[in-house]
Amino acid sequence: MYKKVHTISYILFKYGNFSKPFLNLMLEEKLPKEWYYYFVAQRYKWSQDYELALQYVEKALKLSKDNLTLYYILLSDKVNFLRFLKDKNAEFILEDIRKNFSKIPILARKIIAPILYDYYLKRSYEGRSAKIRFWSKEYLKDPSTYVFILWNRANMEVMENNIRSAIRLYFEGAKTALKIPHPTGILSNLNNASWYLKDIHPCFSLNISKKACYYLGCFREDMEGRFYILDTLFEIQKIVRDEDIWETAEIICLLYDDLPEKGGWGTKEHYKSLFEFCNTKRINFDISSYENTKELREYLINIGKDKKLYELSDILGISKPNLSKILKGWTFKVRSETIRNILERIDLKVDYMNDPYPIVNEYVKLKITKEFLQNKKKLNKISKEERKILFISTYMSLIKRNDYKGNFNLKELYSLFINDIDLFIQKAEKNMFIMWFTNKIIGKSHPLLEGRKDLAVKFFNILPLKKRDKFINYYLNLNEKDRILIDEFIRNYVRYDRKWGVSFSKGILKNFIQEFRLKPLPTLLSVYSLDKKSERKRLVNNLDKIVL
Repeated sequence: MYKKVHTISYILFKYGNFSKPFLNLMLEEKLPKEWYYYFVAQRYKWSQDYELALQYVEKALKLSKDNLTLYYILLSDKVNFLRFLKDKNAEFILEDIRKNFSKIPILARKIIAPILYDYYLKRSYEGRSAKIRFWSKEYLKDPSTYVFILWNRANMEVMENNIRSAIRLYFEGAKTALKIPHPTGILSNLNNASWYLKDIHPCFSLNISKKACYYLGCFREDMEGRFYILDTLFEIQKIVRDEDIWETAEIICLLYDDLPEKGGWGTKEHYKSLFEFCNTKRINFDISSYENTKELREYLINIGKDKKLYELSDILGISKPNLSKILKGWTFKVRSETIRNILERIDLKVDYMNDPYPIVNEYVKLKITKEFLQNKKKLNKISKEERKILFISTYMSLIKRNDYKGNFNLKELYSLFINDIDLFIQKAEKNMFIMWFTNKIIGKSHPLLEGRKDLAVKFFNILPLKKRDKFINYYLNLNEKDRILIDEFIRNYVRYDRKWGVSFSKGILKNFIQEFRLKPLPTLLSVYSLDKKSERKRLVNNLDKIVL
């Protein structure tokens, strides 16, 4: 047990929040009190309840003075929590740690090194100490420690306005974090690099920001916890006038409800204006007519600037009497078909941010339709087995699917997509949502959804052919609440399918693992990625039923 707690404590440091299943497993083990308090403190740390985390650290410190490794790990946590709480006592503890650094056990030293480095880096920037010279280069050999060091150095370069140097360090940090992997390191470094690049190289910045979004989908279920990634992408898409910005706006609206209500940065309060703007711009597939607003009339007039009415009538493809009624405001509603006909006749570059909503909404619908016309030609070239994987993986990638449930029957649509492509295409041509969904199946999706989709594709490619059909058919017959649990299980299985250097024996899902030829540890970790025992029990029951 002693060896295991050391291994797990290092895993928590090395992988950050990504190692949550190990924390949940350890909290079910019989642990010495000091280690139990330490692991509870980690849970509160990840939920950013630093006051409660600090209470458990204090309890553990009283019991761990004979265990130097744990003692200094706890001390490093205490310093971090005090700094988050803006308590100046953190400085006194750091000074004491610095003086005794050579006496600290190696594991604890790796964890403390970046905290100490960050502290003295900031002191040197403020002119309160000389430039830092670290006591040992050993920390460079540990990738997780090195990620934090690079992050701190990059942030200091930003404070000194050395943006190019900072960007180079952010990229080095992201590259190092990817090798571990350390999701927080990956996301934070890519996000900051893209943010500081946006005014220098906006197109390059956009690619980096999209990568951050992709990795957000790959590594995180609680995507709202990294909402700033979407905020950054949206800002860059505004700068470059990216036509796919509407999908980022939609995801922002879907995830906004999951944010905490108040408390400053990272809350609904903080992102309120962003949400309200995106909400007014949300694309509506079902709308058939629009208010004939002054803004819309001025936009139409501006298309035919200096043109006479009959000339503008020819340009827009609207009869002169009808156009006259629209431009004078005598017609209160303008049909969606009318606007789409205008857009089809004129090659316009639509501005998502500034053009009238009816123009933007119909432009997106027209773009989806054109993309579908290209993609439907590819459907018959995809094998039946590949269609199964792509359909179900794309469905699993979607967020807040209850918002879409009125658009199609999942079992019926899956059956058509696998067995009768022509009938599927006929159905899709009458339903804008199904066209959009088909485009996601065949082509590229939003990077965040693409990250989620790729995980599901990898999982289904692992399963034996006949077992794959059994799994999918069971999934299709579940209610949406249980499907969401299965979705998370699948993504997490792929995330945690790696060498960890530790094992657990829980004795759950033995028949399921054998039936689908899965690995025990990633299966267990996937179950324990769920925090609530009730959810874990529900998931296990569902997975057990597949093999009955």
